[in-house]
Amino acid sequence: MIIVALALLVLVAMPGLMPSGRGPARAAAAEASGLPQPSIIATGAPDPSDLVPSLAPVATAVPTPAPTIDPARTHPTPVPAAQRRLDRAFATMAAEVGAPGLAAAVSLPDGTVWYGATGVLWPDGPQVTADTPFAWGSITKTVIAALVLRLASEGALDLNTRIVKWFPDYPQARRISVRMLLAHTSGIFDYFQHEDYPERVYEDPLHEWTPREILSLTGKRTNPPGKGFSYSNTNYVLLGRILEKVTGRPLADLVEEQVLGPLGLDESVFQQVGRPVGLVGAKGFWKEKGGGFREWSDGTDFRPTTSTASVAWAAGAIEGSVRDLLDWEMALYEGDVLEPEALARMLDFGHRGYGLGARTQTLAGRPGYGHGGSLRGFVSVMYRLPAEDIDVVVLANVGFADLDRVANRLANATLRALATPEPTLLAPPSGPTVELPGDAAP
Repeated sequence: MIIVALALLVLVAMPGLMPSGRGPARAAAAEASGLPQPSIIATGAPDPSDLVPSLAPVATAVPTPAPTIDPARTHPTPVPAAQRRLDRAFATMAAEVGAPGLAAAVSLPDGTVWYGATGVLWPDGPQVTADTPFAWGSITKTVIAALVLRLASEGALDLNTRIVKWFPDYPQARRISVRMLLAHTSGIFDYFQHEDYPERVYEDPLHEWTPREILSLTGKRTNPPGKGFSYSNTNYVLLGRILEKVTGRPLADLVEEQVLGPLGLDESVFQQVGRPVGLVGAKGFWKEKGGGFREWSDGTDFRPTTSTASVAWAAGAIEGSVRDLLDWEMALYEGDVLEPEALARMLDFGHRGYGLGARTQTLAGRPGYGHGGSLRGFVSVMYRLPAEDIDVVVLANVGFADLDRVANRLANATLRALATPEPTLLAPPSGPTVELPGDAAP
C-alpha cells in the first residue's frame, strides 16, 4: 500500500504523466520543457525543474471553458444591397492584394454576417472558402492573453506576480510581472529578431522547436522592466509556459479544451509538434520580383512549415479559418469569453496603444481595436469598431500583404451600406376594387 501511495503522489506531482483524456488523434503530450539557466541553454541539457518532482503542491488551476457556442454557427446574411457593396469592395481589394488566396468576413450591427473568399490554397489546388484554414500568426496572442486573464479572474493567477516564481534564473525575473509580459513592457528581447533566426528556422523547415530552444534565442534588452513598450514574441512564449506551470496542462490542450472546442471553432488548431495538425490549410507564399510566387512548405500539414509553426508556439501557432476567426473575435470582444472586468483590462490601452493582448486600430477613420499577425507567407487582421458594432477579419496566404487596406475598404463599404437603407416595395394603394373587362373568372 505504501508503494502504491508513493506512486500516486509522483503522478500528482508530475502532471505531464497524467492522462490527457483526449482522443488518439491528439493524444501525444505537448513538449513541456522549462526555462533553463543560461549554462544549461548552452549545453542543451534538460531543465532540472521539469525532471525532478517538486515537494511543493502542484497547481492544477484550469480556466473555466468559454461558454459553448452553437456549433452550427449559422449567421443570417446581410440584405442584398449590403451584400453587393461588400462583394464589390472585396473583389477590388483581392485584385490589388494579388494573393493566391484571400478570405474575409464582416459582422454587421443587425447580427448578419458577410463572407468573401477567392483564389486557391495553392496553385492548381482547391478553391478558398470561408472554412479554409490560414496561419493566424500573432492573433494567437489574443487567445493566450484571454487564458491568462481568465485565470486571473478566477483567482488562480495574479497579474502582478513576478515571473521569478516560475523562472528563478531568468534575467531580471524579480522585476518582471505577468502584466508586463501581456503588455509588452517587460523589455525582453524579441527572439524573432535573433541574428541566427533565419538560418535556424527557415533553412531547417522540418525542425521541431521546443519552448526551451525558443527561449535560448536571447539578446539585448530594449528597456528596463515596466519602463517602455517594445513588442516581443518572447513575452508570450513565457506566458505559454506560465499557463502550463499553473494549470499542469500542455498549452495545446488548454487552447483546444478551453477555447476552440467550447466555441465550436473546429476549423482551427493550435499547431503543436508531436500531434497531428488534423487540417489541410492554405500554403504560404511570397511574391517573386519577376512574377509568380515562392512557396513556403515542408510537405507536412504544418503551416507555414513545421519549424516556423513550432517556433511561433504561444506567440503565433494557431491556424484557422476566417469563419472561426470572426466567431473568435465576436466571442472575445462581446463578452462571451472574459468577465467584464477582465475584458476591460485587456482593452485598457493607456497612452501606448496596446492593452493586454490587444491594440488600438483606426478603421474607416474611426477608433477601433484588435490585433494583426504575420508568419512566413501569411498575413492576418481582426478589428472591431465598438461604437458601430462592426467586426472585420481578413486572411491572406501571401507575405507582406497590406490587409489593413482591405479591412478599411470593407469597413467603409459596410458603413455606406448602413447609411443607405435597403429600399422597400410600396404597398398597392388601398380603395375599392374595380373590375375591368376580362378580370372575371370564367
